Amino acid sequence: MYPLYDNENRLNHNKIAFKILDLDRDNALNIINLLDLQTNLKPNTLIGKEVFKLVEYQMNKNKAKQRSALKVEILNYDVYCKVIGRSCLI
Repeated sequence: MYPLYDNENRLNHNKIAFKILDLDRDNALNIINLLDLQTNLKPNTLIGKEVFKLVEYQMNKNKAKQRSALKVEILNYDVYCKVIGRSCLI
């Protein structure tokens, strides 16, 4: 958590938050990462709400992809920023 306190690297704070959530360190938030986080976080906390938002996005996106028989999408850092904006961990 220390890197989040480093004000000189403010542009990297969202990237640090993303890496904290990336449990298997593959630079992507797949549904397994997100469900593991979801089951271990309280849904009424800020970080819990953030993870639930990511799970909802992932489920909706993959549901649409299944209909069109396209590859299931994973959440990379750019998509994470699009969905979350600025992480509550910051």
